Amino acid sequence: MPDVLARGRSFARRLWLPRAIGLILSVICILSVQITQHVSAWLWLLLLANGLLWSPLAYLWAIRSKDPYRTELRNLLLDCGSAGFWAASMGFNLLPSVTLLAMTGMNMLGAGGMRFWRRGLLAQLAGILVGLVVLRHPVATETTTTQIYACLPMIVGYPWALGWVSYRLARELSRRKQELELLSKQDGMTGLHNRTHWDQLLQREFARCKRSGATASLVMIDLDNFKTINDRFGHQAGDEMLRQFSSLLARTIRTSDLAGRFGGDEFGILLPDTSPEQALELVRRLQERLRDLQAGGPGDRQNERVGLSCGIAGFERVYDDVAHWLQAADFALYRAKAQGRGRAEVADPQGVLA
Repeated sequence: MPDVLARGRSFARRLWLPRAIGLILSVICILSVQITQHVSAWLWLLLLANGLLWSPLAYLWAIRSKDPYRTELRNLLLDCGSAGFWAASMGFNLLPSVTLLAMTGMNMLGAGGMRFWRRGLLAQLAGILVGLVVLRHPVATETTTTQIYACLPMIVGYPWALGWVSYRLARELSRRKQELELLSKQDGMTGLHNRTHWDQLLQREFARCKRSGATASLVMIDLDNFKTINDRFGHQAGDEMLRQFSSLLARTIRTSDLAGRFGGDEFGILLPDTSPEQALELVRRLQERLRDLQAGGPGDRQNERVGLSCGIAGFERVYDDVAHWLQAADFALYRAKAQGRGRAEVADPQGVLA
């Protein structure tokens, strides 16, 4: 519900300025005709009130309602009805009337497509009918040169205002699309690549190495003693440990390296143009920095520190696919954990393929 209210209010905020500009410019069009007619004082007052007060009133009505979006759509229908009424009041003077009806119809089309445009057309017809019955002004379709000039600001300026709103909306949609794309690729807790996106990057790197013969290394990481942290201090402490380690990992690797979270306390690093020996040096730096980080932690938790068990597999042409490469790193990780944890092992590709 809060999201619906926010979107509706945002819709109302986007429309109030174009409506205000359109109303002021439409008053100029209508005045250019009414000064040539015998118009009662109440109609002059109604025109000024419509031009100056309706835009802020419509905005306040929309944002204070329980459903701002629906209220703003009703406001647009009232705009159409008003345009029909003023067209009748001008005796259907050709250019001013067509301008008013076209611009309000454009609003309806932009806000709700053809279905809503048809509703706007019915509202315009209803406004015309009211104007004909109440005012009984004679039909006078001729447009003078003065009236043509009076309509030019509306014809030029109002589409500009709508274009500016559309441009800002397009930018906002583009920004939100980028945010959604980023969220679809990130692990929500750590900010690293999630498993799905990391797998895609790994597939791409595998294809590059297979094609060009480039070197690359894959590192699989398991946090030792993590379950004890969760059991002893709770899941919040465990989550904080994951975030701290992920931040440390992001600061340690190069910008070209790709770190991802597999789930739980399992992580992977893809190191393009890196030999297994260079990857081993990176793991050692990471282990040292993790120890330094935990040395400054809360006193009670110094007794329960996590370590790193790592499996490293360099790219080999003998691997048939990414699964073999991952399997090699996994086997090296299992060997590291079996030999006492807190260590890194480099895979033997022949052992994996045997």
